[in-house]
Parts: sequence; C-alpha cells; structure tokens
Amino acid sequence: MNEVETGTRWVLALDPGKVTGWAMYNTEDHPLQDLLYGEVEGRYGLADHVRRIIGSGAIIEVVCEDFVISERTIKTARDNNALRLIGWLDIQLDHLGVELSLQTAGQAKGFSTDEKLSAVGWLDTTPGGHSNDAKRHLLVYLLRRYPDHAAELLKEYR
Repeated sequence: MNEVETGTRWVLALDPGKVTGWAMYNTEDHPLQDLLYGEVEGRYGLADHVRRIIGSGAIIEVVCEDFVISERTIKTARDNNALRLIGWLDIQLDHLGVELSLQTAGQAKGFSTDEKLSAVGWLDTTPGGHSNDAKRHLLVYLLRRYPDHAAELLKEYR
C-alpha cells in the first residue's frame, strides 16, 4: 500500500471474504487522484492492513459490503470469512472511533457497473475481481456521502 499522509481524509471500501478487495479514495484531492486499491488474502492479512491504515494518522471512514444470510447464501456461501471480518471491523472500528457503513452487494453492483468503473478509469482486471467490487462500494458511498466528488468522477459517464 502507498503511504497516506497524517491528517488527510480517506474513505476505505472493503469487499470482505477469503480474499478481500480494498479501495481507498482521498476526499481532499482532485477526484481522479489518490485512488489506491488491491487485494488482501486471509482474515489476519486484512486485520493487519486495516490496522496499518488506521495507524497512519489519516482520517478514515470505512464502507464495507454487508453479508446477509439468505436461502441462497446458505446454499452457496460456505466460507464464513466475510461474517467474521465484518464483526471484527464493527468492534475494532467502534473502539477506535472510526465510522463503519455497510452496503449490500446489490447496491454496489446495481449502480457501479463495469461500464461506470471504466468511465471513471477504475476498472482493473484482477483474478477474482475483488478490488473492483471494493471500488463499486466506494463509488456508491461517494455518491451518498460526497456527491460533488461522485458527480466530478461521473461527469464523463453518459
């Protein structure tokens, strides 16, 4: 991960799972600058990654894909990493005074299509697509919390 400066404001978006996609956006800079992203393997790898980010001295907001248990997920989602990660994030971030917002997969995928990610220059091919999924959550969150940034990002999208 590139270093973030103390006092700068960032949104960290997470798509949790066995491999967690992450994306960070600097809300103080020009909208197309300072987008960091990647993937982290395993629960403990993500925990270390989040601790490094929080410990950087930057002001962080976290948005994360929620995991909702349904008939479909009972049959298809045998991996409970997402639930464990969300629980850890909820407790850890609350303890640190860091805001955590949860969004559904449908919210992110319904709005932040590949076409929109491509239009803002964020679409990147990775083996599991996990960082793109984090960017989907990031874009929806920006639309809700930072509409001017989202409008600037999406001005090229028609």
